[in-house]
Amino acid sequence: MRVRYVASPDELGQSNAVILPETKSTVEDLVWLFRNGLDRAIARAVVGRRR
Repeated sequence: MRVRYVASPDELGQSNAVILPETKSTVEDLVWLFRNGLDRAIARAVVGRRR
């Protein structure tokens, strides 16, 4: 298994799993996730796995 940190949807690629670590500033971290488009990339990965 290989673990890596990503900061953009392009870096997410074809991951087998996505781990969202705990945070002390949840709202700010979610805003960052949305602004960087990772929310949509994670959703697409989930939908793609279900097909």
